Amino acid sequence: MMRDERSGSEKVSDALLMWSGFFIMVGIVAIAVGKVPEAILIFEFGVITFTLSWVFRRRGGREMEKVTPLIAVTGRVKKRTLHHKKIRIRGKLFENIIGHDNVKEILTRSITRNLGIHWLLVGPPASARSMILMDIEDNVPGAVFVSGTRLNKEGLLELLRTQRPRFLLIDELDKCGPSTLNPLLTLCEHKRIVSTTKGDPFDIKLDTIVLGTANYSDNLESYFLSRFSVLHFPEYTEEEFLGICRKILPKKEKIGIRLAKYIGEKVWNDMENRDIRQAVRLAKLAKTEEDVDWTVEVLMEYGEG
Repeated sequence: MMRDERSGSEKVSDALLMWSGFFIMVGIVAIAVGKVPEAILIFEFGVITFTLSWVFRRRGGREMEKVTPLIAVTGRVKKRTLHHKKIRIRGKLFENIIGHDNVKEILTRSITRNLGIHWLLVGPPASARSMILMDIEDNVPGAVFVSGTRLNKEGLLELLRTQRPRFLLIDELDKCGPSTLNPLLTLCEHKRIVSTTKGDPFDIKLDTIVLGTANYSDNLESYFLSRFSVLHFPEYTEEEFLGICRKILPKKEKIGIRLAKYIGEKVWNDMENRDIRQAVRLAKLAKTEEDVDWTVEVLMEYGEG
């Protein structure tokens, strides 16, 4: 049997070189199957092991202290790359929303570039805020929509733990109680959710972005609002509201533009709740102008309007 005359550092160098080749091959396979974030991480391990192999081979391990900063920098690059991976949306974001061009642009940048910014959209029911959440739900992968009026702390934690949404959309967030919103404090600040429930405790890291709407922000605590960038929306004008109805209702409910305009006019002129969701409900219930008139009368009589 031949004697292995390699030094200890040379043996380590050869082993590291073998592992670096392994990591590079696995990274190529990961790219081939579409696992790009994982491939980036694997390639970085390959770079680290190759660099360490060179150090052990050339300097007998004496340069390890110089390599440590490289490992730290590589780790930071890895986190930044994964965090800022761009989001691919399904369609054209916010194309159905009238006006607010600057707000639509800044939200599109924040979402598609995955910048990690949480948003709170404040305004009356007849404004663009809820429409924005609905559009994100329809076009952004990993977006989950919930209503704040029906949300509690246990349900929120369970949703986050089981579904792990990329974007959490909470409509009427101001309707939630303070205890319901507590999990969002650690989620927005530290990217984690924690439960100390007896028998089922957990501590999970999540990279979830929260976008919420509220009629008012006065009843929300300042330490909660500090986690969000807050945008204030004015109420839609009649012209804007009718324009939205003409765009949204034919697409969502398969009705004609004339009927969509008629529904918009009925909601705006005859009903107390000037909300696009009210118009969508009407479009579901009524397929003629006569049906719209009758449905509005019933809703007004029994207090839905």
